[in-house]
Amino acid sequence: MQYENRKYGITMQILSPSVIKTNMTSFTNHNVAHPCTLVTPTAETYAKQAIGTLGVVDHSAGFYLHSIMVMY
Repeated sequence: MQYENRKYGITMQILSPSVIKTNMTSFTNHNVAHPCTLVTPTAETYAKQAIGTLGVVDHSAGFYLHSIMVMY
């Protein structure tokens, strides 16, 4: 779809995040999701970094530390 829509000026990007602190993850007792840590950003922090990758790369984790975690 990305290549088909590029000629219309539509940018598509795949985001593959890790855990993000949201209301949906607040129910768990798992340490990764609660509380907000260096590798578990808030939704606002994640969105700011993910928007910064739009138009730069086709596939991203959206958050720089998630990208590093995926590499290893």
